[in-house]
Amino acid sequence: MAPSDRGWNEIHIAIALSVITTVVVGLRFAAKIVKKLSLEIDDWLAIASLIFIYGMFVELILWATIGNTGKHFKTLISNPPEIEKFFKIFLSQEYTYAITSPLVKLTLLFFYRRLFSTRNFRIAADIVTGVCIAWGLTTVIVDSVQCIPLERYWDQTVDGKCINEIKFVQGIQGINVVLDLIILIMPVPMVWGLKRPWQDRVALLAVFLLGGLYAYPFCDLEWEALLT
Repeated sequence: MAPSDRGWNEIHIAIALSVITTVVVGLRFAAKIVKKLSLEIDDWLAIASLIFIYGMFVELILWATIGNTGKHFKTLISNPPEIEKFFKIFLSQEYTYAITSPLVKLTLLFFYRRLFSTRNFRIAADIVTGVCIAWGLTTVIVDSVQCIPLERYWDQTVDGKCINEIKFVQGIQGINVVLDLIILIMPVPMVWGLKRPWQDRVALLAVFLLGGLYAYPFCDLEWEALLT
């Protein structure tokens, strides 16, 4: 089944972000090879993040083709087989997202810990790391019990009850955005405190910002479809 116009738009955006992410991670490892540096934990986390991002891309294609994302929800709800495929794929994406998003954040946090060795910064990084892991675990658990039995999630004819899906997504996304912002601004005081010309500090901050932003849009892309 051909994707809708909106489905094609999502696929095109996902392709672009996947290519950018692959290039960024590829350059990271190319630099390691050229400089003959050993791989650190943040490098392995970057590989794991990339694998799961590819998984999200595959799920997005399935969602756009056989899951009919992009169509008006009222159209889907009137066709039980279509709405079942829609929610089964979306449930799979919820689990993948709950793993991918923390992995991307942990990649940056462990990278920060290697660069900035001050005690206070490392304590802050450890706290944020713990919150990110807790966010991922909580999301997976809630995903698993959001409907009792879980089958009711994609089949409303099954007796049971479900939480409010929209409020659930909005809640975890709100926390996720806050974590994103915290992680993006964490290096600012450290970099700005360097005894370098302000132009160098601004350039270095721009590098950190670009490095932090490369995967976040992809992680959030698929959730937007349920909220609009």
